Amino acid sequence: MVAGGNMAQNAKNTNTGASQGTAAAKRKPVPAALLVLLAVLAVGAFYLGAQYYTAKRSITFTAVATAVDEEDITFYKPASDSLDKFIEDDQKGSLFVKLPLAPRYSVRDSAGKGIKLADFRVEEGAEKVLQVTVNPQGKVCRIREMGPFFSIEGTATLKKPGEMDVGGKAVFARSDTLFMHLGTPVGTSGEELESFLETGDTVKVLGFGDEALVVDRVAKAGRLSVTSNVSGARVYVDGVLRGKAPIEVSCAPGEREVLVRADGYKDHRGTVQVGPVQAAQYHAALDEITGTLAATSTPQGALVYVDGEMKGKTPVKIPVRPGRHDVTFEMEGYYPKSTEVVVAAEYEQPVSAVLVRMAGSTQGGGGTATSPDTRSVTVVSSNPEAMTFRGMYPAGYEDTFRVTSATTMNGWPVTRSTLERLLPGEEVQVVLASDGSVASMSKTATLGFSQKGQVQARSGPALFIGDRWVECSMAWNTIVQDAHGNRWPRDISPGDTVTVYGTSANDIRFVRVENTLGETVSVEGHLVNTPQGFRLFGDSYIIAMHIPNGLKVADIQAKATVPVSSVPSGSRVRFMMSPAQETLWAEIVWKADVSVEGPISVLGGNLLKIGASWDDLLMSMETVIYHGSSRTTYHNLSIGDLVLAAGPSAGDIRFIWVQNDALNVRVVDTVVQTVPGRQEKALFEVTAAGMGSHPYYLNPQATIGHPAAEKTIRASALEPGDRVRLWVDALREVVWAEVTDKVDFSATGVYLGVHHSYTYLSGLRRYSVRSDLIVTGLAEGEYPEPGSTVRVAGTGGVITYMEVLSDRRPNREHKGTLLSTKGFLAVKGNWLYEEIPYDRNTWFVDWELMVDGPVSSLFPGDTVTVHVDIARQAVLVERTYSAPFKLEGTIEARQGRTLIVSDKSGKKTVELTTSARIYKNSVQVSLQDLRVGDKVYLSGTDKNAIDMVIGSW
Repeated sequence: MVAGGNMAQNAKNTNTGASQGTAAAKRKPVPAALLVLLAVLAVGAFYLGAQYYTAKRSITFTAVATAVDEEDITFYKPASDSLDKFIEDDQKGSLFVKLPLAPRYSVRDSAGKGIKLADFRVEEGAEKVLQVTVNPQGKVCRIREMGPFFSIEGTATLKKPGEMDVGGKAVFARSDTLFMHLGTPVGTSGEELESFLETGDTVKVLGFGDEALVVDRVAKAGRLSVTSNVSGARVYVDGVLRGKAPIEVSCAPGEREVLVRADGYKDHRGTVQVGPVQAAQYHAALDEITGTLAATSTPQGALVYVDGEMKGKTPVKIPVRPGRHDVTFEMEGYYPKSTEVVVAAEYEQPVSAVLVRMAGSTQGGGGTATSPDTRSVTVVSSNPEAMTFRGMYPAGYEDTFRVTSATTMNGWPVTRSTLERLLPGEEVQVVLASDGSVASMSKTATLGFSQKGQVQARSGPALFIGDRWVECSMAWNTIVQDAHGNRWPRDISPGDTVTVYGTSANDIRFVRVENTLGETVSVEGHLVNTPQGFRLFGDSYIIAMHIPNGLKVADIQAKATVPVSSVPSGSRVRFMMSPAQETLWAEIVWKADVSVEGPISVLGGNLLKIGASWDDLLMSMETVIYHGSSRTTYHNLSIGDLVLAAGPSAGDIRFIWVQNDALNVRVVDTVVQTVPGRQEKALFEVTAAGMGSHPYYLNPQATIGHPAAEKTIRASALEPGDRVRLWVDALREVVWAEVTDKVDFSATGVYLGVHHSYTYLSGLRRYSVRSDLIVTGLAEGEYPEPGSTVRVAGTGGVITYMEVLSDRRPNREHKGTLLSTKGFLAVKGNWLYEEIPYDRNTWFVDWELMVDGPVSSLFPGDTVTVHVDIARQAVLVERTYSAPFKLEGTIEARQGRTLIVSDKSGKKTVELTTSARIYKNSVQVSLQDLRVGDKVYLSGTDKNAIDMVIGSW
């Protein structure tokens, strides 16, 4: 029983094993490639997960780097505490942080292009603003430059929230801006700008673009309290309106200029010393402005009323406020006489009246009357509506004359139109009737000249008016009026808009002041046109003011009005400004006939030479010298400093601005390229690694050196392909430039390719190529393909520069016989027929015959290779065969293989070969398909061996 059971069990096991073997045999083995793929995916997933985990825990921030070497990076400690866990204990109290570089890191420039760490230099005085990424291990794994770095120091002027002006540059605070006081951190938020700084604080700012990353308050502003005996008087500090007295303002420490003015009072000027944090007091006592009215009459003893108030009897001197006043003379038995008088400040204004006796009395007279009731006067104004006019006697006082229907002029009745033609400044002789009206009148001096415009300048009695600077000379008795009454000729100022009348330009009798600049403040300094705008360098500090680009400046010496942008930098310019700081007028005090920018190349005593100008420039003890935004002396100049020097002549340099010292200058080799839409000259940096993507721009009027020619030239003379060496500062501003390689030819055309080591352009213009050829318009390392449109430039027939204007790259080619060029290229190959579009820039070349031209000039029957781009557009055509004999015309007759064909020159007899190919409408046909009247193209060895006939398309 046991034995039988074991045998049964063994049999069962044997069957089970067989069934399992059969199942295993049915399962397919797993492919090795699938296992490898799964392993790769697993590793990739792990790697991506690790990268995501690392990126998630990495810290990215922007900071000012002070040093970068092969192992570490040092920068100002960020405002947040995110790096505290990575900072060593001995660094936690320091203003700077040093972190090690990771084993694998990347460095990119401001354009995002990867560069080597060795090319990424950060030195003292040339810090960089970087975006830094720190991995979870506290090591720097990514560095990217954030644009041009700037470092400026000057007086801060708070503007909008989070914005201030420092040294004429607008600077914006960020949310992570680090605020310090004398190197000690005191704040970390851009929102704290207004609570941390006030106008007048002296600060040093580090940042990039217009954003501040570090703001160090070097000196605290002082307080200035200004009071006056006139409440509401306007208070100006250093020429800037700060408010009305009494007022307390913040301002920079030092000696400050105070101007207090109020209507009806003399201006008060003075200086006050303001200390840091301290409060200075200043009281301005203003003196009232008055004038005197000297009243006389004929006869004497008349009562004088001023503005309706009786002031005494003539003769009498009456103190009055400056301005317009109504004066009336009254005397018993005489007609009253009223007049308007304008009294100037601190001036005695005479006013007189000749009274007319009532009841027909002939007594009267006045001025230089030729009889008791005859007067000679100068017309001041006329009122045709009221039939009156005002005249001025030679003594200077005025009178109103009434005209009636009985009044005559030279025997004719005086009408309204007569008074309308009575011009100010004309002289008339009037005869008075017994009632004081005008009985008759006659003109003794008529004005036939007038001129209207803005007074550009004046010299004594001469006014220069309008954009053409018309010179108009005032007569000794010229009448001047504005909307409020009479004015003194001496009160006419440049900037006033006037209309003058006279017998000629040299005899002006009347001036009507249409508009004046009004109350102004005069500021004067050396005007410099910088890329950031105009700056005005005063004798002690930079004057903060807005100078609009469209402002016109009067050039008295040249007698012309010029745009402010054309005034040579460094010229001395005087500006007239309104109390609201609006620039109203400007005139050149002296023009800088010498205005040179560039590095100092020679410096000895009071002699210096700048750049490649080769001119000796002489300074003096009076020369105004600035370093950045601070006044300095010539002892602080050094060779290599980038400066602007200006003066009336090379021997009289009066202004020097050190824009950057030699420590902050970088020399860059560039090539000139064309940038569409820009008038400035664009220069791209050339290095061993390739060309930079961010150009430097030069104003076309900028002066640059040309050492080979030993002269200076305008940047407008630069051509694409010229190589220029630039001196640039830390803000990428070009401070000087010299031409190192000037091209003497340029050409534009279709690039045909290289043949026998020469480069050819359309027109079969042949050039050699220099080994350091610069190619632009393509990716780095690429070269143009035949058919592209290019501009080349070079020297002596050798190309040194090539600019690809239109990159056309062949994708494939079609070979065959050209059947037509009308609208498209019809090409018949061995197996295919193609219709290929082309444009007017598509060119052909025949290297064997050395001819080229537009493809439309190809002759049907030519054998060609057409290169086409990916869009199936023809790029370039190479003609490989063209028959010696060609004829285009109309078939007049056919007999066998003989054809009579007529063209413009007459009829010609040709003979077809037995193997001649004949095409009509892209289809090859037989000789019998040719018809009289067909328009054909024929080609062959000669007229008796025509082997190609193509019917007209």
